[in-house]
Amino acid sequence: MIKLRKFQSRSAASQRPPGWVSILGDDYGWGNVVEEAENVSSLTDSPVLSVGYFDDDVLELTVAVNGETIATHVAGPGLDVYELDAGTADAETLIRSLQLTADVAKLREILADPSIEDTVMRLPERTPHMSSRQCENT
Repeated sequence: MIKLRKFQSRSAASQRPPGWVSILGDDYGWGNVVEEAENVSSLTDSPVLSVGYFDDDVLELTVAVNGETIATHVAGPGLDVYELDAGTADAETLIRSLQLTADVAKLREILADPSIEDTVMRLPERTPHMSSRQCENT
C-alpha cells in the first residue's frame, strides 16, 4: 500500500472487500485503465484487476502482474464501432492469478454471456472476492 500512495493525489483508494484495494478516479476511464493496471501492478506484488465499461457497449476486464497484462476479456455489442477485437479471458488464469474460489465452469458461463451488463452483475455473485487463505495473507 505504501508504494500506491502516489495515486492518492488523483484518486480515492479503499479496501473493500477486505484484502482488495480499489482505486477510483476521474483520470481512469475506458481506454486507459489497462495501462494504469499495468502501472499499479508494477508497484505491488499483487495482481491488479482493471475493469473498463463504456456506455453499455464495451466491457474490458484485464489482469496485470508485474507490469504486464496476463489475461484480457473484451466483449460487448460496440466492438465493431470501436474497432476492437473480442477476446475471452481464460477462466482458469483469472481464478489462479486472482486466487478466486470460483467454479471454472460457472466463470466460463458468465464470460460467455452476450450481455455485458449481465456479465458485470453476475461476476460478484459467482466469483467470491477471495479465498479465506488470501485474507490471511494480507
